[in-house]
Order: sequence, then C-alpha cells, then structure tokens
Amino acid sequence: MARGAKQTTDSNEQIARYKEQALVWELRADKEPKDIIGGPLKKALDVASRSENEVEYQILSGWIKFYKRDFESAFLRFEKGLKLPSIPRDKKAELLGWKSRALIYLCRPIESLEAADEAVELNPKDSLLHFRRGGALLRQARYEEAIRAFRVARESDLIAIPAGLDLACAQYYADRLAASLETLTATEEAVVDLGLPPYPPLMNNKGVFYHVLADGTGDEAKDQDAGWLYWKATQVRDKFPEAFYNYGLFCLREFDRSSKKTSEWLKKAESYFANALEQFKSLNQEPMGL
Repeated sequence: MARGAKQTTDSNEQIARYKEQALVWELRADKEPKDIIGGPLKKALDVASRSENEVEYQILSGWIKFYKRDFESAFLRFEKGLKLPSIPRDKKAELLGWKSRALIYLCRPIESLEAADEAVELNPKDSLLHFRRGGALLRQARYEEAIRAFRVARESDLIAIPAGLDLACAQYYADRLAASLETLTATEEAVVDLGLPPYPPLMNNKGVFYHVLADGTGDEAKDQDAGWLYWKATQVRDKFPEAFYNYGLFCLREFDRSSKKTSEWLKKAESYFANALEQFKSLNQEPMGL
C-alpha cells in the first residue's frame, strides 16, 4: 500500500521533533551515532512508518544507513525519495542536502556540490543546507566560497559550532591563519555561551593549529598546548580516532625532545596509535595525520 494516506499534523510534528533532537545530538557531539539511531531516529522512523509518510521514511532510512556508514545504501534511499511524486519543496531540499553529504563520503565531490547547490536554491533560508554546501566546496579546495557558505550557516545556533569549526578549517587552508584562530576562539566562546559540554573536534582542530604554529615559529610552548588539547579531547570522548592519533604523534615529538630518550613517551605513543587504529578500523576509515 502506498504510504502517505495516514499523515497527520501530529505525526509530522512528532517526526520533526525527533529529527531536530537527532541533529542536535550529532552537531553538538553530545551522543554517539548508535545512540542517535536507537533513540530519536528510531522513534521518528516508527512514526513515519505508522503514518505512511513515504518521504520522511526514505529520509530517515537513509539517515540511519548513513550513520551506519553504509553510504551507498544511504545514497540510494535519498535517490528513491527524490523520485517520489509531489514532494514538498522543503523535503526535496532536505533529501538533496543528505544526498550531497552521502556523495562526499562516496568520493564524488562534484556531484555532491551539484546536489547542495540545488538544495540551497530550493530552500535558501535553511542554514543546514548552506553547511552541506560549504562542506562540498571545502572538499573541492574552493576555500573562499566555502568560507562564505559556512558564515551563512554559522548564523544559526543549531549549526554555529560545527559551522565555526569548518569555517576555521577553510580559513586555515586559504592561508588566513589569523582569521582561522579568531574563528576557533569565537567558536570556543559560543560553546560556553550555549551551555554546551566541551567539544572534542574543536579541541583537536585547535591542537592542529597550535602544532603547525609551533613548527613555523619554533615555539615549543605552542606544541605543549597542542598536546594538552589532543589529550583533553581523548578524555572527553573515548571514541575519537583523530585525537588519539594526533596525541600519539605528540608523544613521539616529546620522545625526540627528551634528552634521556626514556621509553615512557614511546609506550604512550604506541598505546594511542593502537587505540586510534582500532577506532579507524571500526569506522571503516583510513588514518589521517596532521
């Protein structure tokens, strides 16, 4: 039986609330993907199924596939949703935004940007779509355009933290280092102002910035700051392979700097590298260095 016949205002509002909760949990790094899948997304999918809301069913099914890192299946769900008849304009834009995100992980950046461009054209007031477009531009090394997209996305409280983080990345790659550091600092302040818990990706990225700064200036104190930030990120979130990997690299640098060449730093490096490798494997990712 075709879905869509039993949709009600109440069911649509329920789905919207659950989806917003899932986004908040992801974008503010409050929960792991499995918690989001088993919590608000499962509840939203149940409501969509009972109310025979085919568009939302495809969005949510693809979303869950995406969080399970089955990007091809997620992409196919979003494509299926886009082929449904009479899709509301905002839902088509949402599907295109998710399609863009899936295509990034499928290493198809040109198609990803095409989908994001179409999504923004359909719903230019949706900050999340500008965030998706910024991500697609960033992966094509179109840094100035990415900077503009992330600035638009950053105007929304919901997207402010991850958009600030990616804005700083785009500024960094565009050789606008002072602006990048200013953005990272402002994003840290926003975390506090919004009453959010510590944000590990921000700690990790600021650590990378300090390490590069230390390399360029010879300021060892900056590298110590980087090491502390990497370590702190691993304490706040125990499943964050990039931070574990970067702290392992910091431990190797400490070993090289040590006059006695004690094995303590080597043991720490081995432990953090092993932890990072296991996490990268579980996420089906390749290790990424500085």
